[in-house]
Amino acid sequence: ASCLFCPVPWAAPFLASASILEALFAATLLRRLLDGCDYVGSVRSLTIFCLIAGFLAPLASGLIAATVGMFAFHRPWLGTYGDWVVGHGLGTMIVCPMVLLFVGRQSQLSFKRMATELYGTGGMLLAAVVAATVMVFWQQRLPLLFLPALPILLATFKLGRPGAALSILCVAIIGGLATATGHGPIMMTHLTKVGHLQFFQFYLAATFLMALPVAGALDEREALASALEDSATRFRLITEQASDIIALIGFDGICSFMSPASTTILGIPPEDIVGTRPIDLTHLDDRVLIDQYRRDLRCGAIGPGASLRFRMARADGAYIWIEASSRLATMSDVPAVVTVWRDVSAQVGIEAEIKAARAEAEAASAAKAGFLANMSHEIRTPMNGVIGFAELLLTSELTDEQRRDASLIAESGRAMMKLLNDILDLSKIEAGQLDVVTEPFDLPHAIKACGKLLTPSALQKQLSFAIVVEDKVPQMILGDALRIRQIVLNLLGNAIKFTEQGGVTVTVSIDDRMPEPRLLIKVADTGIGIAPERQASIFEEFVQADHSITRRYGGTGLGLAISNRLAKLMGGDITLMSVPGSGTTVTVSLPVNTAALKPALPKAAQPTVTVAPRPARILLAEDHEVNQLLVRAMLARGGHDVTIVVDGQAAVDAIRASNGVGTPYDLVFMDMQMPVMDGLAATRAIRAMESPQNARLPIIALTANAFSADLDTCREAGMDDHVAKPVAMETLLAAVARWSGHTAEAEAAAEAVILAPVRVKTRFKPSASAQAKYDAHRAATLAMIEGLSCASVVSDADMAAVATMLHKLAGTAGMFDQAALGDEASVLEDHILTWPEHDRQAGFLKAAESLRSRAAA
Repeated sequence: ASCLFCPVPWAAPFLASASILEALFAATLLRRLLDGCDYVGSVRSLTIFCLIAGFLAPLASGLIAATVGMFAFHRPWLGTYGDWVVGHGLGTMIVCPMVLLFVGRQSQLSFKRMATELYGTGGMLLAAVVAATVMVFWQQRLPLLFLPALPILLATFKLGRPGAALSILCVAIIGGLATATGHGPIMMTHLTKVGHLQFFQFYLAATFLMALPVAGALDEREALASALEDSATRFRLITEQASDIIALIGFDGICSFMSPASTTILGIPPEDIVGTRPIDLTHLDDRVLIDQYRRDLRCGAIGPGASLRFRMARADGAYIWIEASSRLATMSDVPAVVTVWRDVSAQVGIEAEIKAARAEAEAASAAKAGFLANMSHEIRTPMNGVIGFAELLLTSELTDEQRRDASLIAESGRAMMKLLNDILDLSKIEAGQLDVVTEPFDLPHAIKACGKLLTPSALQKQLSFAIVVEDKVPQMILGDALRIRQIVLNLLGNAIKFTEQGGVTVTVSIDDRMPEPRLLIKVADTGIGIAPERQASIFEEFVQADHSITRRYGGTGLGLAISNRLAKLMGGDITLMSVPGSGTTVTVSLPVNTAALKPALPKAAQPTVTVAPRPARILLAEDHEVNQLLVRAMLARGGHDVTIVVDGQAAVDAIRASNGVGTPYDLVFMDMQMPVMDGLAATRAIRAMESPQNARLPIIALTANAFSADLDTCREAGMDDHVAKPVAMETLLAAVARWSGHTAEAEAAAEAVILAPVRVKTRFKPSASAQAKYDAHRAATLAMIEGLSCASVVSDADMAAVATMLHKLAGTAGMFDQAALGDEASVLEDHILTWPEHDRQAGFLKAAESLRSRAAA
């Protein structure tokens, strides 16, 4: 238009450019601020549109137009600038919204819906707009410009944005023609012709801007109503079709909404529950939990969606299990709880069955483990007889065939005993009867001791064998030395057994990369290796890498399974890396706790021994003849009367008999390991016989094991104190003085003894007969160990017999001034039964040397 009608040709392109820049400026800002929004769809978007397109954009383009007009038309710059801004701004605010209303997709749909209204009230309102506009603009005596506003608003209310657009279009056409031809109330103003047209633009823009916000508000309300209706429809469909109950319950417990599923689940229609308290339908035992659940939900102690199970009554009175999942909500500014109830009665029944089945399975497992343990013990006795008599038979004069048969009997018996020992360990672990103790021990020494036991086996196969303990490994750690040695011996035994050439290396290190350091014991060999698909299963019971392995190397496959379980009991695990044909590396990872080395305590002054003024009647339960003689002699030095029994059952019978004749014992010294009935079982039986009317009989344990776990076991059985072997006379008599004075008379006598003690020589010298019996037992023990070190095969029966003899030697050697020998015997007793069968001869050879050196010291 600027190019066609501009009287100055060179100015036309500049004016056209100003108009284009105005449009681009407005479009860019509107797209940035109202991207994807309908420019006239809401009051906010309409306001932004008018501000940018009707004001800011004309202000920007007017700068160019006013400058061009000043040079081309010789008009004042400010006047040209004002005309440009007013004309373009009003034109944009009138024409653009109208075009958008007519060509927009939403408007097209609205026009289609409006078509049916044009034949009724809508058509009549548009006709009223036309009539009012004609009446106002074809007269110029009265200023009635306000008159079309009422029918325009009515048409907008009825027809929406299309009605507003048609109404303004009618006003623009009729009023524009009238104003352009000199008619209408605008002519009453004293303006120029251009001023009249600008005045009409102001009027038209004001009318349009009056109608459009109303139309936008109506559309928003209609959209909101539609959304609410859709939401209500969806909610109704969900609640009607949902199999779970959906309820809305206020903080006062009153139900304000209940879904139709209540009829299916509870047999109660929703209308019968609304307005009541659903908690009244729950089981009385569950209401406290429900109240606590609701309080926790309101105060935020539990999060939204937290569930609770409770019982709820159906219409027929039967209770079903309900699982509720709830969250807080606000309905009409009133806080409430939205909850979903699901019938989980079937699930609860299944869970109860699973729980019962699990308990039954655990009981069966415990019974199986107990059965295996009992059977292992029951079979051990006859098997000891079979092996023992087979070995005795081998010492007699036999033919070659008979000797071969007897050897097969002995070898088969020893294999059977090895299997029984493994099964016994496994059954103890499964039954939870294998306890792990925590005590300080010398780790490098323990590992190297294991290596020394198996060195002969490695040398026999011409294998290299090395033990590497890194510098960071502490010397003393807290742990179960016995179980760690058992694991290492199992792993070393396997490594040597399955390695034909090369060697075996044990590496002990500390992994301090983790927050808590770990002890790593790696056993690496160059043996046959394990196939990848078999590596995970070899830690299972009775499993080896291949059936051909069993045929070639023998074994039951229990060693690794037991080692793995022992590692887990100690808070660790066992992993392996293996390449078939190249070797295997097994790594034991255990938590490490460093035990501080405590300085030796200064020796306490030796207490003096006093003779009690009133001898105590003491029962000594001890099966070892040397200990019987020694303890009786020590107690006799204190002036006490001692009765000796050789087993726990005899001790129970003696106490029952003495109580029956009215001469009860004052004190019992109870050995821990005895035939027929051990000390723990005897103590329990004695405590079971006692009545509340009688005084408690003090029972003191005689034990070579002073570890906390052993002492706890003694106390749990009912023992009152302990005296450690080897027994010191002062300690023994002090225990008698401490526990035999329970009456006022005894306390007074004890005080008299303190005031006027009768002193005796502190050092106790055993009698000649006791010394002779001890020497004989020591010699027999050493002879048996030396004999076994030379034997070709060492049976489990031999191992048990040696352990028994070592136990007796450990308890008596200290009383004959051979404490070092007793300590060595105690260490051997603890560890001897863990020796692998093929390493027993080497172990006994080393033990014989050690015991001989201690005995000669």
